[in-house]
Amino acid sequence: MAYRDRNGKITIDEYAANQDIKRLSEAVQVLKESRNAIQNLQRQAEELRGETAVAVQVKGQEMYRKLTTMIDKLEETIAFIRKTVRYYEELDAEIKRSIQAAADAAAAAAAVAAATSSASGGGGGFSSGGGGGGTSGGGGRTENSGSSSSGKSSSGSSKKTNTSSSSKKSNGLGEFFDGLSDML
Repeated sequence: MAYRDRNGKITIDEYAANQDIKRLSEAVQVLKESRNAIQNLQRQAEELRGETAVAVQVKGQEMYRKLTTMIDKLEETIAFIRKTVRYYEELDAEIKRSIQAAADAAAAAAAVAAATSSASGGGGGFSSGGGGGGTSGGGGRTENSGSSSSGKSSSGSSKKTNTSSSSKKSNGLGEFFDGLSDML
């Protein structure tokens, strides 16, 4: 999965990051083996006499320091990649929790709206034309109870139409958030 920052730029691909960590770890292992070989060479050079032995020891110390520096930098890089992957995993989990909380809130609002609509006989939202209910209310009160969404004149059917229309809107929003949380 590719993670994107606020500007939409891909910041890390978890699979690629793990592959990089694997390759870097292999490189660290090779460098450690080389460092150990240099250290063994230095020990052997200590037993020798002459300028060659001194040159081997000096170059060996130089190579040992360089290898140690390279190993340290690669290990820092591995740690940074792991930290970055963890950061985006935590960010992803936080986003999922937020979406789930929004879906739960929408479902609770739909349940409250349905319960309020059933208990009060369709009250809740308000519509000036009698066609649609409010988006968060259960049903719809109408100013003009003589018209309905189909254009027929019946005040009883207007309330009934508004209630079912509003419930569908509320349930649709809950279904939308449920779908989003399922995708994540």
